Amino acid sequence: MWKVALLCIALLSAAPSWAAEEHVIVTKSANGTRNTRPFTVQDRWELRWDAKGQKFAIYLFTADGERQGLLPIVTQDKPGADSSYYPKAGEYYLKIVSDGDWTVTVVQLP
Repeated sequence: MWKVALLCIALLSAAPSWAAEEHVIVTKSANGTRNTRPFTVQDRWELRWDAKGQKFAIYLFTADGERQGLLPIVTQDKPGADSSYYPKAGEYYLKIVSDGDWTVTVVQLP
């Protein structure tokens, strides 16, 4: 019986495999409009943000300055946090346009 209890404790205390495999590529916090430094991601990455202002937008650029798409990849008209998944690898940077404080994180997914 004690072996079963020990096994249950070991399984419950182990971190989920997906959590251990995520890797933060870049985190940036600021106020107003800023660009991140270029970063490199493999396929399957996620952009996470937390914006405190009323206006917030993120544009995605290739490292050589080519904007990806005509519109921002993120727009938000109120404070809040969210995330968005991107499947394609590459070398990018972000342009964040905001009227308040914000934090942006790029995470490489497993």
